[in-house]
Amino acid sequence: MKTLNIDSKHVFNVSSFVYILLNIGLAVATLAIVLLFESPWIALAFVLASKWRIFSARPRFWVSNLMSNTVDIVVGLGHIVMLYSMSGAIWSQIVLTAVYMIWLVYIKPGSTKALIATQSLMAIFYGSTAIALSFYDINIVLFMLLLWGLGFFSARHYVVSYDNEDLSNILGLVWGFVFAELGFVGYHWIFAYILPIGGGFYLMQLALIMTSLSFMAGYFYDYTKNNAKVKLELIAGPILFTIALILVMILLFNKTPEGSIL
Repeated sequence: MKTLNIDSKHVFNVSSFVYILLNIGLAVATLAIVLLFESPWIALAFVLASKWRIFSARPRFWVSNLMSNTVDIVVGLGHIVMLYSMSGAIWSQIVLTAVYMIWLVYIKPGSTKALIATQSLMAIFYGSTAIALSFYDINIVLFMLLLWGLGFFSARHYVVSYDNEDLSNILGLVWGFVFAELGFVGYHWIFAYILPIGGGFYLMQLALIMTSLSFMAGYFYDYTKNNAKVKLELIAGPILFTIALILVMILLFNKTPEGSIL
């Protein structure tokens, strides 16, 4: 009796191609739904439904699966909110969809330190932008809680890659409180930069500050984990650049506050 000989490399290539094709289709579908229905709600539901695999395991794994996929969910939901805010600027929406494709195909599956850091930073930028755009007029406590959750899960996602589960939860709590404090200030002082791309897209100052601070903190954490002795000259550059960027935004580009966005 002859046995069927299947080339494992061929199977891997086929599965990789199908994976890429499905994720490209997911990104294109989000754009098509937003354009077709002119509402973010169906697209948001579609993105959430695409995460069905979180609950495909036994119920006792649901919480851990949900926590490990929170960053991906945040980017997906933030993508929809930003996509909808660009209504009328089709080329900008196409570019944003292309970025989401890159996220799904290349960034999200990555396991290197650089890609994990990129995952956390993208979640912070997308998440804080979506929160500022959608919930600027809700109760301040809820606004701060949303940002606290964003800070906790994004920091935890980054720190857990260093194989320290307990420390990741502690630092996640700390970074969550930092985000909540920034949210308190941002709630009363929401600024947005209107980009010259049409469609009324707002680049939120709060998102830029949170992402910049997180980059600085992540760089410092990585440096201390890989070096027994901290050398100021090696960490001063990124820290000074981040501080300078934030000061420039606050001091030079705070002329037009945007209190009503959506």
